[in-house]
Amino acid sequence: MGNAPAKAFKVGITGVGGALILAFASDSIAFLSNTSSGIEAVVHFGFAAGVAVASAFIVLGLVVPLAVSRADQNTVELPLSAKLNGWLRILGGLGITIGAGSAIIIMIALSALIGLAVLSVVFTLLIMAPYFIGKHVARSNKNESAVHENNQPPAPARVAEYIVESIVRYRLAVLVITIVITAIAFVMALRLDSTFDAEDFFSSDSDFVVSLDKTDEHLGERGGEPAVILISGNLADQSTIDAMALLYENLQTNETLAHRSDGTIRFLPPDPLAIIRGNTESQVARQRALALTGVDIVDVDGDGMPDTTSGIRAALELAVAEGVYNGEGKVIYNPDRVATVYRRTEDTDFMRVTVGIPGTRQQSNVGEAYERLTVI
Repeated sequence: MGNAPAKAFKVGITGVGGALILAFASDSIAFLSNTSSGIEAVVHFGFAAGVAVASAFIVLGLVVPLAVSRADQNTVELPLSAKLNGWLRILGGLGITIGAGSAIIIMIALSALIGLAVLSVVFTLLIMAPYFIGKHVARSNKNESAVHENNQPPAPARVAEYIVESIVRYRLAVLVITIVITAIAFVMALRLDSTFDAEDFFSSDSDFVVSLDKTDEHLGERGGEPAVILISGNLADQSTIDAMALLYENLQTNETLAHRSDGTIRFLPPDPLAIIRGNTESQVARQRALALTGVDIVDVDGDGMPDTTSGIRAALELAVAEGVYNGEGKVIYNPDRVATVYRRTEDTDFMRVTVGIPGTRQQSNVGEAYERLTVI
């Protein structure tokens, strides 16, 4: 409206500062509300979006207007025609938008270093260079900050002014409509199910979603997504074996986990105890363990587990070196497969037990399974 850039910045930020703060607060609350969903990916999204909103408020609400104001103090003083000056601003704005967007894409898709270099070039050529050139010209000409003498605002400004005045004039109607829309949105939000379905991200006709539907249809409670339990300790210790056997019993009674058609718990093979049991029950495995470690694996009570600590360790060392044997003397799990569930590092055994959780499309099933597993 004819104010100098510095004064225009003060007037503008004073007028819209409250609205910007309210918008920032409401958006932050909206995004942070996702953290109560219980879905890990959505929780992370809520926090990340909250940080993004705060950053946008600082950058776009404070830094950018101040930078534009400082730049306008110099650009309006350049000895250029109004038309040429306008074209330069348009080209500069397009260059910054395209350059900054390209730099971000390069950072994510190609290389962070190259993207940062592109962003630095854009910042130097399209922001810093025009600013200092304009400042130099302004000082050399010893001009004062120019002020537009045309009191008639441009058409977009007049439209925006009319909209704002209309909202203020009919403020009661605006408030009533806003309250009604908010109430409807609140009620609908309470009815949302806590689901994380692939159909939310892929077409329901895609092969990926169709295969998931077929899996649920034919496997049902016998399938599901994997849940991993990590165990560390001395697996050759009989107390550890007993603790794992108790764990298996508790998993067997957990109704939220996938079971076979005969009712037994479904483990993603091989599980650690099956590795030891396989090399204990196989005659070929016992002979190979004796040749490899010098330890004779003995199972007098016939429970499928070695009777001694050294026997357990020999069965594990054989599995790491050659794999797991069956009763016919064939390797059913090679060393690479064994390494996916068992590893020994610095005198500590690390074991991975994997079970299935059916019905993970419904988030409540995941939460129930997690609560029952943490008690074990």
